[in-house]
Amino acid sequence: MSKGNGKKQGIAENFKPVESLFHRFIPGLLLAAFVLLSMASLLSIQRLQGDARTINYAGIVRGATQRLIKQEMNAAENDELIGTLDGILTGLSAGGGEYQLTVLRSPEFQSDLSEMEKSWTRIKEEIYQVRGGADTRTLYELSESYFSLTNQAVSAAEAYSEKKVLSSTRWISLLNGVFVLVAVLFGIYQSRQKKVYQELVIAERASREKSRFLSQMSHEIRTPMNGIIGMTQIAKESINNTEKLEECLGKIQLSSDYLLSLINDILDMSRIENGKIELYHTAFDLRSFAERLSTMFTQKAADAGLSFSVTTGNITAPAVVGDELRLTQIVVNLISNALKFTPEGGEILVALRQERQEDDFCRLTIEVRDTGIGMTEEFLKKIFEPFEQADSSISHKYGGTGLGLAISHNLIQLMGGQISV
Repeated sequence: MSKGNGKKQGIAENFKPVESLFHRFIPGLLLAAFVLLSMASLLSIQRLQGDARTINYAGIVRGATQRLIKQEMNAAENDELIGTLDGILTGLSAGGGEYQLTVLRSPEFQSDLSEMEKSWTRIKEEIYQVRGGADTRTLYELSESYFSLTNQAVSAAEAYSEKKVLSSTRWISLLNGVFVLVAVLFGIYQSRQKKVYQELVIAERASREKSRFLSQMSHEIRTPMNGIIGMTQIAKESINNTEKLEECLGKIQLSSDYLLSLINDILDMSRIENGKIELYHTAFDLRSFAERLSTMFTQKAADAGLSFSVTTGNITAPAVVGDELRLTQIVVNLISNALKFTPEGGEILVALRQERQEDDFCRLTIEVRDTGIGMTEEFLKKIFEPFEQADSSISHKYGGTGLGLAISHNLIQLMGGQISV
């Protein structure tokens, strides 16, 4: 494992405790917001229930007093009801008591309540005088004034309660908003952290793949370099042996060509990953393109004991505009793989087909078919990924970097096309 890979892995490992702390903190914040919202809602409900109970008993005072006055004016004494009204008025003023009433913090209601208590004291005094034989007119007049006062007190209590309901609604809405905001932020942050972590995992994987690639490349580059150095030394010692010198130069040429191809693949992959590849649109002929492919590989295939053919099928518009160099690179990669992995006696077929799309455009299909060693279903899933080969024995037995198909795949995507197996 390279130092770079270890560094990436350390980043991911350091990220996990931070993510764990985040997952502990935010759910706690959400829980606190939920508890606060629940408590605020519960307290608001309890307070509104208490206010409603107080308003209800203020209305009871109005109705009960009216009934009491009627009874007293008809000589029907009701001390029990007087005691009840005393208890209610005390509860409305001081809170609690037998009826567990809540003190309304409304200045208007408290002012009306104070006047009600004074008026009630005078009404009780008049009731006792009526019982002693006094005229009922004064009691009636006091009661009418008292009823107006109780109506005013109930209206003040209702107005105060409505304000409290509105205020509670606003607070609960605000807390709901805070809760939703925290939940949304949690979701966004969690999504972002997940994306960051996934990117780190991908970076780790890429680092491991590149480390493996560099290890493989060091071997691949060392092999032709050793051949070039070795043959150069032998050539120096064989200056007077023309036959041996030519043999050494031939092997040096082969090793140099392979080394150049290897370096070009590495540079191409680097340019593709960095977005530095540019496509050039020039005119070329598809039939000539096919003939060049045939010329390039017919003899190589024959030397390997293989049957090789290139067909142009329904090429009706051979003159096209595109990047012939990159198209050649793609097809050469595919044919080279077919040559490499097809045993003696096998067959390689290359077919070019053309389909007109519009007046100025056509779709070109190039198919490379061989009777080679094949591949597993599992490898098919990652065949176009950089640095991939079916297994390590492939590179030792057949050579290659595992970059050819990745380069072809990326170039075809840049051309707006697609490749499949």
